[in-house]
Amino acid sequence: MRDDFVKYLVDLGKINDDLVVITADLGFGLFDKLFEDLGEKGINCGVCEQLMSSMACGLSKVGKKVVTYSIGVFPTLRCIEQIRNDICYHNSDVLICTTGAGFSYGPLGMSHHCIEDIGVTRSIPNLKIASPASTFEMDSILKSWENVKSPKYLRLDKSFTKRKPLHYFENDLVFFYRMDNKPKKLLITHGSIINIFDNLDLNDSIFEDLNIVSVPSLEINDKLISIIKNHDYIFTLEEHNVSSGFGSNLISGLNYLNIFKKIKCFGIENKFTDAVGDQNYLRNIYIGKNIDILNEIKSEI
Repeated sequence: MRDDFVKYLVDLGKINDDLVVITADLGFGLFDKLFEDLGEKGINCGVCEQLMSSMACGLSKVGKKVVTYSIGVFPTLRCIEQIRNDICYHNSDVLICTTGAGFSYGPLGMSHHCIEDIGVTRSIPNLKIASPASTFEMDSILKSWENVKSPKYLRLDKSFTKRKPLHYFENDLVFFYRMDNKPKKLLITHGSIINIFDNLDLNDSIFEDLNIVSVPSLEINDKLISIIKNHDYIFTLEEHNVSSGFGSNLISGLNYLNIFKKIKCFGIENKFTDAVGDQNYLRNIYIGKNIDILNEIKSEI
């Protein structure tokens, strides 16, 4: 997804003279090419994420279309005050993009585990948040945001699902990966973690009585509500702390709308992660193995 996002920026720079891309201490390999193609539209501000965010706000206020970009927690948690006070308070047209959601940088330890960022950022007014599961979903998100002039946060993962959705509602950012008219159970995934099922046959009996839909946006729209209402049991799956992520946001939103369903959230317990390892290893430890999750869903009556 990162490579495709960089291509998106290069292509956008060719047709939009107001584009400015700011990164914090990135410049090797892929980004060398990005800066070469964008010319003066690309800025590397160094290890200064707070400055990057304040710069983005200022540039947007003089008519620039600004993108900030860096790794995981650094363009978000490290500079949350500047995102809150500068970008979001002034409702600036800034796209905050990170690569490394969840355990993408698992071998680097908890300082690089991006698993609390949704909880922190979703509490800030004006900010739209989305976590695509693939380039296909990312393209849909970017298309839906083309005319959105408020702050936006795009969480890219180093992993992605190889599957294409069987059916989707692009305008509503709802993507079905397993779809049947009969199931009473609905699994809603957020982000690339849906790829833990990529090595399984979705027609296998373990998926019986289960629809699977990916919802990359935190916004609860009418289409998602109608889908939820057609199911008796709702499950959410995310690579984020369950106490403050997609699932808790969904529960809060449905309660506000007086929609009450049996909901179980799969994700990371609200505690610091001590283990170090690759993404799949940490997912198995802190979220659970794919078969164990499916068996738990299947056991619900």
